Amino acid sequence: MSKHLLFFLILLFSYNISVAQFSVSGTVYSADDNKTLAKATVILDNNNVKSTDYTGKFVFKNIKKGKHHLKITYLGFKPYEKEIDLNKDIRLTVRMMPETYMSDEVIISAIRAGDNSPTTYTNINKSELASNNTGKDLPFLISLTPSVITSSDAGNGVGYSALRIRGTDLTGINVTLNGVPVNDAESHSVYFVDLPDLASSVESMQIQRGVGTSTNGAAAFGASINIKTDGLSDAPFAEYDVAAGSFKTFKNTLRLGTGMLNNKWNFSTRLSYIKSDGYIDRASSNLKSAYITGGYYGKNDILKAVIILGKEKTYQAWYGVPKDSLKTNRRYNPAGAMYDHDGNFLGYYDNQTDNYNQNYYQLHYVHKFNEFLNLTSALFLTTGKGYYESYKNYQKYSDYGLDDFIIGNDTITRTNLIRQKWLDNKFYGGNLALNYEKNKFSFNIGSGWNQYDGDHYGKVIWAEYFRPQDLNKNWYFNNGLKNDFNIFAKGNYEIINNLSLYIDLQY
Repeated sequence: MSKHLLFFLILLFSYNISVAQFSVSGTVYSADDNKTLAKATVILDNNNVKSTDYTGKFVFKNIKKGKHHLKITYLGFKPYEKEIDLNKDIRLTVRMMPETYMSDEVIISAIRAGDNSPTTYTNINKSELASNNTGKDLPFLISLTPSVITSSDAGNGVGYSALRIRGTDLTGINVTLNGVPVNDAESHSVYFVDLPDLASSVESMQIQRGVGTSTNGAAAFGASINIKTDGLSDAPFAEYDVAAGSFKTFKNTLRLGTGMLNNKWNFSTRLSYIKSDGYIDRASSNLKSAYITGGYYGKNDILKAVIILGKEKTYQAWYGVPKDSLKTNRRYNPAGAMYDHDGNFLGYYDNQTDNYNQNYYQLHYVHKFNEFLNLTSALFLTTGKGYYESYKNYQKYSDYGLDDFIIGNDTITRTNLIRQKWLDNKFYGGNLALNYEKNKFSFNIGSGWNQYDGDHYGKVIWAEYFRPQDLNKNWYFNNGLKNDFNIFAKGNYEIINNLSLYIDLQY
């Protein structure tokens, strides 16, 4: 009996040791003046993220025994990294070395929510995106985030994709890219198909659920998504990534970077090509993109340029699967079906496609007045041009501003035709923000202005019965012109631990 009891106690003791949990805590200082660093970012194992409090302290509780990786970053200081073999509570004193250049995290600091912000948010880092980045659109890479629901026209997450957060679609979600508004100024939506493989150039994202904090671009009540693209890299790098999946899906990505040149300059680029047949019939995607960035990083200044080029060609699949087809053929796509005048099915039009180029040009400037105060600013230009082509059955000539077709004594009022609907637009503007943070108090004041100028027009490129002069001329033309201006101010004061006063105003 005593032997069995002893054996049981040994097993229980061994189990308790194996699941023992400890704490990792510490204080972060500046190595040059021994001052504590408040709001430094502390990351444990790439997924547990905290910020130091106003005294520079941090703590992680209930951490399992074993090896862990600790990383601490702070604007203007070199990253601190340490491997920890945890078998007891550990308390660290971390002294961070100043850098001779600034980090470009400050570019998006004015619109991101902090630890004391009364906003529900989720931060997503590069490693989390990379682990799922097989070529699917960005909405699918964040689909496991709370309150996010995604959908895909093609059925496999490549091509036209959409998302909802707390039930709100992208027309009610503010999306910014390096603090620059992305939402289309007319539809208020965001088309991630025009940003193929963006995830391969994203350094971090923050999703603010609900109204969120003040930001640039269109106001949002569903959520805000703040995307920051790749920052500087200390060392040169070259990477080539290939992924393959179902439905003939292939992704190719090439990334190159110079590292820091002369301790002041940094350049990198990415080229991507994604191809897929899609799950839905005739829902193919042919996507190409490029990302180019370069900048000057001084002790008190950053000047950074970002260029993102996107080109997509997708077979139209946005009609969805008809309800009466779901039981027999869940992959059926009605787009491009052709019929004669007697209603006989003739097949599908091969070029029932959407074709669009969208390019982003951004110029960012940051100036640090002192360790507490900095100014961020940006100028941007977004250009888009493209069309979607459709085969249309039995259309009235009059609907396209065309005269009826006469053959002898017969007047033909309808015809099968192929049409293109075009969009040619420019979206440009600028924004700036003044950011102050010291001890328990932080304050941001910012403003932005942008203008959208978009032309819409349509062309008939073929008809079953036509006159040569009727083709390739606009049957409609209109212009959308829109101006936006906003100014915001927000502040946070930490009264005591876990109790803060927060204010946010926007006009």
